[in-house]
Amino acid sequence: MPRRRHRPPVHRGHRDLSPPGPSGPPAAPAIDLDKAVVDLNRIYIVKSLETVVEVGRYVLDTFFGGDVDAYRRRERDWPAFQALRERNDLAISRTTLVKAVGVLMQLDDLPRELAEQLGVSKHHELLPVQDRETKVELAREAAENKLSATDLRRRVWEVTRHQRRPSTRRPTSPPARAVRAVELKVRALRKELEHGGAWELLDETERAQLKERVERVIDRLEGLFEG
Repeated sequence: MPRRRHRPPVHRGHRDLSPPGPSGPPAAPAIDLDKAVVDLNRIYIVKSLETVVEVGRYVLDTFFGGDVDAYRRRERDWPAFQALRERNDLAISRTTLVKAVGVLMQLDDLPRELAEQLGVSKHHELLPVQDRETKVELAREAAENKLSATDLRRRVWEVTRHQRRPSTRRPTSPPARAVRAVELKVRALRKELEHGGAWELLDETERAQLKERVERVIDRLEGLFEG
């Protein structure tokens, strides 16, 4: 008769009668979203502003010998600067190049701490303001009230539309800018339809949906001027 193998006793220990703990991962610590927004804005705004200022300083030093007055009078290497703006292989747009120099010069009009609270787009909106005190007041209003670039654009227009300007060109009102934006979008859509390409690759259902969206937009635009 074969011998039975001896099995060691299984120690089951004492049963844990305490209530089970919470299932799943431990709760995440409370996050101060207000602080997170402030911190991220500071990182993003300061870095973007530094980049724009660096571009403006390079342009001013390389083409105008660092002379702000030469830039304003379009002296020294202004033709070379214009040629630079026409280069298709330049990753920076022509408008951005000019605005970068403007932002660089504008920093002399604003307290550094205040300037660093404004994003690049808000600095762009302040460029038409000629009076230094007015520029500082609007910048402080934008920072304290957390105005968007669109809101600041409207405030700048309200303040400067009756002021004398070096050129005869009147500042563009926010409604006129909005209409211009619509015109540009319509032009972009027309190019897509005329050139085919991606439009031809859409199936009939997708085309019909896009047409319906355009019709709804047209109805909304017509409704804006009613009443």
